[in-house]
Amino acid sequence: MARYPKITLAPHLSAEELKERYRACDNPKEARRWHALWLFSAGKSIGEVSALVGFHRNWVRTFLKRYNEQGPDAVADQHQLHPGGREPYLTPEQQQELEQAIARPAPDGGLWTGPKVSAWIAERTGRRIYPQLGWAYLQKLGFVRREPRPQHQDVASAAEQAAWKKN
Repeated sequence: MARYPKITLAPHLSAEELKERYRACDNPKEARRWHALWLFSAGKSIGEVSALVGFHRNWVRTFLKRYNEQGPDAVADQHQLHPGGREPYLTPEQQQELEQAIARPAPDGGLWTGPKVSAWIAERTGRRIYPQLGWAYLQKLGFVRREPRPQHQDVASAAEQAAWKKN
């Protein structure tokens, strides 16, 4: 008994037209999709197509269904049509303002830290911001820590270090 219903390819384009579109395509993502369609139209199974093209078999099945419903328009990269993702926390103007702010001392007089930058962003945007995002913005703007590494409290003096030298 088959686990999935058998999929057949809708006759939007012939196998020869699919092959031509695959070979003429400049976009690598779309070329792989045209290749998958061409291989499937040539009688290859979904498992064979997924192995040859490098897509997961579930994605090949989903893509074939989408092609059957939408036709050749389904081959276009859907990320370009619907980019999704979150809006950036800061506009370019706010990011420049932040860059100018971290060039000066922090409001409390100390060094800028992730939590301080997060508080600055939250104050400007009115959004709840995690401290990690503040550190990410510091790194994005090329900020580096400018404090010396701490020394152990029991560090030896120069004279004591010289006494321990063997040569």
